[in-house]
Amino acid sequence: MSQPNFSYYNLNFSRGSLANEIYINGEIKNNSAINYSMALFKVILYIQSKVVGSGTLKIAGLPAKGGKNFEVVVDGLSAVDDLVVSKISRCDILFENGY
Repeated sequence: MSQPNFSYYNLNFSRGSLANEIYINGEIKNNSAINYSMALFKVILYIQSKVVGSGTLKIAGLPAKGGKNFEVVVDGLSAVDDLVVSKISRCDILFENGY
């Protein structure tokens, strides 16, 4: 998936050590000409069209035309098991702010 200035790919979902969290690992690329010391994104998880969780992704040192690996935890979910993780059908990562 992508937004005009960012692309993300190789997303992997796994349940966390607590019963109410999902870990997301992936890669994000800054397609813009702006270097970010810090970039802030909102992460939204879906099962079909229903939002099942959201969280905040902060990435330090995201260079123009460069990419970084990331890991983010989406917590506060009701009981998470491997079945819930396997049903995730979409993940949106939306740029909110950066400097």
